[in-house]
Amino acid sequence: MTQQIEILDINAKYLIKTFELENGAPVAQLWAKTPKGKWAKEKKVIGYQFGTEQKRSEWVIKQANKIFETERKAIEYRNEKKEGAKAAIENGAVGIGSIFSFSWGYDQTNVDFFEVVAAKGSTVTVREIGQRRERTSGDCGKCVPTKGQFKGEPMQKRLGANRNGVSIKIESYGYCKLWDGTPQYFSDGH
Repeated sequence: MTQQIEILDINAKYLIKTFELENGAPVAQLWAKTPKGKWAKEKKVIGYQFGTEQKRSEWVIKQANKIFETERKAIEYRNEKKEGAKAAIENGAVGIGSIFSFSWGYDQTNVDFFEVVAAKGSTVTVREIGQRRERTSGDCGKCVPTKGQFKGEPMQKRLGANRNGVSIKIESYGYCKLWDGTPQYFSDGH
């Protein structure tokens, strides 16, 4: 007979199944729920056959504790981000006129700058701004933002903050960090 133990983490993402083989050997499997799965609603992550019921019980408890600890850390991190973002606006670290830099690229290093034009709660409205470049050699150099030289339309972004500082997600492939005032490296292949 198969028993299922649903791990009651916040997202109820895991399931532990226990059963015995025909020879009576105890087995336990950890399954991850896949609610958007095309072929199955869950997939096996790991499974073991144990020598004794005691060993299986210890493994089940260990796996449940790992899941709870991971979930606790995830909640702690999300709360830290949320509180850090609010604090950044409240204590004046981020406000109207603050600048974020976005360094990205594969064969070259592109840099975009965004200026905060409005801030409320943990949401900021930013606009892309121009930059002044100084080439140091060939296609490389340093650049700094030109405050108030708006290039793009306003965009609302949620502010994030953690141990690494304050940031906004500007594209699916990257985050902007709060600009610290130092010139940013670029390379453009020209």
